Amino acid sequence: FPVTIGSEFAKNKVWVDTNNDGSWAVYRKSLNYQYEKEFLKDNTQTFGSAVAYTNELGYLIGDADDGNVYRYTFSPLVEDYTVTQTLTFGPSFGTTIVHEQEIFVISEPTNTPRVHIYELLNTAASKDLTSYQSPISRPGPVTGEWGTALALSGDKKWLYISAYEDALVYVYRLSQVSNEYEFSNTIDGTALGLTGSDKFGYSITTDYYGDTVVIGSPNEDYDVTTDNWGRAYVYYRSTQN
Repeated sequence: FPVTIGSEFAKNKVWVDTNNDGSWAVYRKSLNYQYEKEFLKDNTQTFGSAVAYTNELGYLIGDADDGNVYRYTFSPLVEDYTVTQTLTFGPSFGTTIVHEQEIFVISEPTNTPRVHIYELLNTAASKDLTSYQSPISRPGPVTGEWGTALALSGDKKWLYISAYEDALVYVYRLSQVSNEYEFSNTIDGTALGLTGSDKFGYSITTDYYGDTVVIGSPNEDYDVTTDNWGRAYVYYRSTQN
């Protein structure tokens, strides 16, 4: 007889009594993906530069070279997804998109380098993506791309923005006073002897509480004779939420 375990970490598994020797076999549910649909848009350049999806939002698809991000929601009228909102800034807007719950963060690394933060409203009056706060502009010390990589903690309290050409990752914390993301500190790759050519900050990820951050440095040399070996660095925040 089958016994299922419905916890968060075991919901894709089933324990089955083999009825032979008293042992149990463990089967995992198939997770095969089936093709469903595709999105096409005329007169775009890099359509699909970044993507995001939630049930409430629908689909968010960037076209960074054009500086557009398109939101698709389902229309019962035509029984298909249609563009219901277009966000537009300068070229590179839509390079990277990260999100947690109702917060969506979109980068514009070049042109006028900024990181844009949006909130998905869910009211009777509006269900649009609206600006959550003023864009976070590239800080003065940064001379290269701003926000090519982003990471947002699951609790939405910590936002990490890369400045990989300067070997820096900037840390922003959600203020309990202003309810906006404010500068907290930097993670400095130059303290490890790295330079912009090492691309420290080219990739970033974090966990639910933002207390562990992993930062990629893909062009870092292994030694003087081995170029672009690459490393990943793990940081732990000493002061927790």
